[in-house]
Amino acid sequence: KKSLLSICVLCIALGLTGCQSGSKKTLPARVAVEDAQALVRIVRARDKQPLTWGQFSGEILLADIIVVGEMHDDEVGHAIELAIVQDVFRHWPDAVLCLEMLERDEQPLVDDYKDGLIDSQTFQRETASTNWSGSGSFDVWYQPLIDAAHEQGGSVVAANAPRRYVKAARKNGYNVLKSMPSPRRDMIAFPSGPADEAYYERFAEVMGAHDETPTDPEIINEFFRAQRLWDETMAASVVAASEQGAHKVIQIVGQFHSDFDGGLVDAIEVRAPDAELIVISLQPLPHVSLQEEDIGRADYIIYTAPAIED
Repeated sequence: KKSLLSICVLCIALGLTGCQSGSKKTLPARVAVEDAQALVRIVRARDKQPLTWGQFSGEILLADIIVVGEMHDDEVGHAIELAIVQDVFRHWPDAVLCLEMLERDEQPLVDDYKDGLIDSQTFQRETASTNWSGSGSFDVWYQPLIDAAHEQGGSVVAANAPRRYVKAARKNGYNVLKSMPSPRRDMIAFPSGPADEAYYERFAEVMGAHDETPTDPEIINEFFRAQRLWDETMAASVVAASEQGAHKVIQIVGQFHSDFDGGLVDAIEVRAPDAELIVISLQPLPHVSLQEEDIGRADYIIYTAPAIED
């Protein structure tokens, strides 16, 4: 699990397209929503209370902003994301779905797809997202989320910073990006204060997990600078959608950004301190009750692997 997180953290900072670990040799599987709902165990973290799907759905519908942290290759987790999107948009058709997997300069393509000007395959090709999390993964795991939102009349937002700007931030810092004129400058958002120390320490640990020798602190700082640009831009996208009148906003993101009040969650809270924010973490593990290591991870933990009694 840690090695996959390491790969995913590195991908964006290097300017790559998505989290393509190369570990999946076959096309990803699509798990039926009903099968996933019957399989998972949902725990409300504050009181370690197990919840049924109906209880869970009723509680998250009270939130203004719902952040769902995924492991990118969790097949059951992707089905649960679809179930969440379907539930929210069924009750709130004017909701907004924000995706880490799409970048702000791709928003015209999102809108073209919604308006029927291009088909899904053209959309995926033009956004270079077809293999975002493995061969053919976008069509199986992320396209259904977009279609579910559109079917209810909702909107989809390409929330992420363009990868070329993230790469530039890593290599050269923020100043050159800050000097860009609009509308290019509007494609990104910058941190307004120092990073949370615990978030930095977790990032540094993951950065070093792929190598037996200590990673140069300057290299860690460079990659973390890119990571924060990613977090801040997604947070700005989420808060903008909320402030523009969406009754509910869902952000789908890799869980490193959201677990343990990660950089995305921190940035949302700074930008929208009065918003009711709920964070969900999808853990591809077989537990049936809240684990010690998951205390503080999120508001709700969903264990998605076949259950084994603790």
